[in-house]
Amino acid sequence: MTVAQGVHGRRRVGPGESFWQFRRYEQGDAATVIDWRQSAKSDRLFVRQQEWEAAQSVWLWRDNSPSMHFRSNFAPTQKVDRATLLLVALAALLVRGGERIALLGEGRLPGSGRGALTRVA
Repeated sequence: MTVAQGVHGRRRVGPGESFWQFRRYEQGDAATVIDWRQSAKSDRLFVRQQEWEAAQSVWLWRDNSPSMHFRSNFAPTQKVDRATLLLVALAALLVRGGERIALLGEGRLPGSGRGALTRVA
């Protein structure tokens, strides 16, 4: 399994670094947005547009039901402890990839960086 890190294309025009499309120059467009190479191939002016790129918001959920507090005689930890470890590992991978994360039911918006990871842990 691979994880696409960082910002992701939204399949529409907006702020970003990836080329999206050319469109005809319209009155009011700044001269700095004209793509002169594309325009030289035609008798019209063209503007280069970028694809809108943004980080994803990933909502994580931790099951805290009574069944998660089960531990067999042979297991050193409860199921909830293992689930929390997996949740934090996944959250760390997502944060490292530039995504925003939050826990469902916590009442907070998704965040990024160490602060968001600390809230999940």
